[in-house]
Amino acid sequence: MEGKEAIINKIFLEANEKADALVKDAEDYALELKENAEIWSDKFSKEQNAAIKKDADDIVKRRKIVADLEVRKIILKAKQDAIGEVFDLVYKKLCGLSKSDYLEFVRKAIEDSCEDGDVIILSDDGVLSPDDFKGFDFYAAKKLSVQKERGNFVGGVKLVGKFCDKDLTFKGIIESKKDDLAFGIAQKLFG
Repeated sequence: MEGKEAIINKIFLEANEKADALVKDAEDYALELKENAEIWSDKFSKEQNAAIKKDADDIVKRRKIVADLEVRKIILKAKQDAIGEVFDLVYKKLCGLSKSDYLEFVRKAIEDSCEDGDVIILSDDGVLSPDDFKGFDFYAAKKLSVQKERGNFVGGVKLVGKFCDKDLTFKGIIESKKDDLAFGIAQKLFG
């Protein structure tokens, strides 16, 4: 029996050694997997942190660009409003001219623009009358006339012709000059 027990013990011992070896291999493998997982986790974490930082930096950069554009739009709008106020002041100044200056301004505009047979439409402000034009040489020479009904506008006149009409209202004159004058006004206001 001793031989049988020795064989069993030997088998048992070999089984234990194999089991111990398998356990050791499994533990080594698990340790290797754990180390690899930690390395991967650290690498992944660093990559994600770098990506998050880059995304955050990009977001901040884009927001700064958008904010800068918004500020520029606000400044541009304020400048445009200021230039618009200048044109509004010019309009008010023209409307507030003395009758003689008003008439001289309108006379010059009509003389520079009229064609034979044009009809003058006076503004609704009542500053000028049809008789104010009859003394001017060009009035008779160009066969101009004044419409009895006043126009639905304030300041200046309108000319109605056979081929084209001309807006010589103060607002019309200012509008026609805006593009030419806006840059100069901006230079004086904002440098």
